Amino acid sequence: MRVLSILLLSFLLTSIEVKAQTVITVQPSTLTRVACKNGTATTLTVDGTGPAGSTPRYQWFKNTTNSYMNATPIANATAKTLNFVSAEAGTFYLFCQVVPSVTYGNGVWMSENLSVIKYNNGDPIPLVNSESTWANLKTGAYCYPNNDPSQVASKGLLYNWYALNDPRGIAPPGWKIPTVSEIESASGFTGVDGVGFRNKEGKFYDKYAYWWTADEEWTKTAWLRLWYTYDGTKETVIDDKRVGVSIRCKKL
Repeated sequence: MRVLSILLLSFLLTSIEVKAQTVITVQPSTLTRVACKNGTATTLTVDGTGPAGSTPRYQWFKNTTNSYMNATPIANATAKTLNFVSAEAGTFYLFCQVVPSVTYGNGVWMSENLSVIKYNNGDPIPLVNSESTWANLKTGAYCYPNNDPSQVASKGLLYNWYALNDPRGIAPPGWKIPTVSEIESASGFTGVDGVGFRNKEGKFYDKYAYWWTADEEWTKTAWLRLWYTYDGTKETVIDDKRVGVSIRCKKL
C-alpha cells in the first residue's frame, strides 16, 4: 500500500487582510493526516461568517508545496466540506478560500472591497503614503483610506489602476476585476462602504466613492464607476490611472 500524506491549511486567502466582519468558525482539528492512494476519502470541513446579508463562497485548493501560491483549484470543490481522494502518492497541502459574497443583478460579487497586499504570485504590492511619490507612480501601488489603517476594516484598500492591470494578478483565484458593463448592471450595489478616494496628486477626499473597472480608456486613463455619496447619484467616468480607489471583485 502506498501512503498518501496530506497536510492541511484551512484559512482565508493569506493575501487578504482578515477583517473583523469575516470569521473562520470551523477548521479541521488535525493539521496532518495520512491516507492511502485511491483509498477512502479524507473528509475536511471549514466554515466562516461574513458581514450581515452575505453568503460565504468556498473553493478548495491543493499544492505540492507549503504555499497558496500557484495552488491548483480542486474541480467541483466549492462546498464547505471536501472529500479528498488522490490517485497520486505524495504530500499535498490543502486549503480553502472563504469569501463572503452577495448577489447584485445577475452576478455574484464580493461583499467587501478588496484588501490584498500581494500579487497572486506572492510579490508585495508597494504601500505608498507619500503624496509626491504617489503622484509620480507608473507602477502598481496601494494605500490606506486617508492613510489611516483603522479604516481598512470598513473600506478596504485603495489601489491605482496599474496595480489591477499588473500581469501578476490582483483578483483572488476565481474572481475578476469587473468591466464597465458589469459594474453598471450590478443593481442593488449602493456603494456606501467605498467612501473616499485618492487623487492623482496623492490627496484624499471623502465626498465621493469610486470603483475601478478593468477597462482602459487611453494610455493614461481608465474607466471608473462613481457614486456621489451625498445623494446616491451614479455615473461612469474616466480618470487618471494614478487615482487611488476601491476595487470590488466579481465571481468568474
